[in-house]
Amino acid sequence: MNKLKKQFSGVLATTAVLLCSSLSPFASASAATTSILLGDANGDGYVNIADATFIVQYLGGKYVVNAKNFTAMDVNEDGVIDETDQRMIQYLEAGYTSSKIGTIVNKTCYTLPLSNAVQYRRHDCSDSNLKSYKTYTIPVGESTNAVEDIPVAYASQDNTKDNENIACVEISSSIGVGSGFIVSNNTIATAAHCIYNDSSNEFAKNVKVKVYVDENVSYTASAEFLHMPSKYINGNDCDVNYDYALIRVGDFKDKNGNKVNVGKYSVNLGIMTDEFINAKKGSLTSVGYTTIDNIHTRYQSTGVISPDIPSHEYAYRYHIESKGGGGKSGGMTYFDSSYTFPGSSSTINTRSTVGVHTSGGDGYKSYGVRVNLNLIRFYKMSKLFEGA
Repeated sequence: MNKLKKQFSGVLATTAVLLCSSLSPFASASAATTSILLGDANGDGYVNIADATFIVQYLGGKYVVNAKNFTAMDVNEDGVIDETDQRMIQYLEAGYTSSKIGTIVNKTCYTLPLSNAVQYRRHDCSDSNLKSYKTYTIPVGESTNAVEDIPVAYASQDNTKDNENIACVEISSSIGVGSGFIVSNNTIATAAHCIYNDSSNEFAKNVKVKVYVDENVSYTASAEFLHMPSKYINGNDCDVNYDYALIRVGDFKDKNGNKVNVGKYSVNLGIMTDEFINAKKGSLTSVGYTTIDNIHTRYQSTGVISPDIPSHEYAYRYHIESKGGGGKSGGMTYFDSSYTFPGSSSTINTRSTVGVHTSGGDGYKSYGVRVNLNLIRFYKMSKLFEGA
């Protein structure tokens, strides 16, 4: 049976691939084509600044859409819904033109990303009973007033040096050392096995998050609540499709005890489509804290989409041909996008987190959970249930 090594320093565990059925990963070859107005995200028949706003809010978990509108969001047709698509429409409003924005193309609609009601477990870190938790369910559907921290604009990360990926953080706890990434000032995304010990069936204690701005400057915060999907616990095993979690922390502080807002380093979230994965041409980069040549620091590895995703994991996960490493679990996997307007020197460069790194195989293999609407709503809405 195929085994995946969880890449969490201090824990050497294995997770068996589940033998269960799921959605077919492949679209029908005879699927009908549809006329798509590129950029018409809200489906009103026009392409304008309202569509750019709609994409931002969609990636913040506010809306659900049909397959046609979802496909129309991919303005540059690279298979990933991200900040580039939003900004291309904004450039249109500024007078830039492109053969893609606002044109009608005939294509097969993309497969919609996962969007269903999911139950979660929430552990209060002030409770000394590490087996204690409360459950809550984040429903499917639009969340007009419930989603927190919906961004009105994104601050792009630098696209050159890995040591500037400040959004990727280090996590330490009673069960080892792992990685995570900043969703908002008090919300850190990670992998479920970084905050839950499936051997003892209890949550980790003494969970701390450290943000490294550079080699000399760092900020630290302690966990107040731990959240993860209930389905991650699957009898005597763990369901790799639900190996994602978040840590709600208190205030980050510098070495002098001063409060620091790290929200400015938060990631842009993007959704890679099934069609992007099927093409097996796109490259992704995984970032996390691991040890190389006896040096433990933030490393990245880039590779193309791998074709070996089991059908029962297809709607949930991704595989890439890149190097993993103990401690990288929970780190971000991102997609770099670029678009240059024809006849212009204006280029849009963006970076979007599209997955949570969870494990690796032998050699150059990295695995993780895809960002979809379920994860986005989890990141944005879980705080609402901390008083329950």
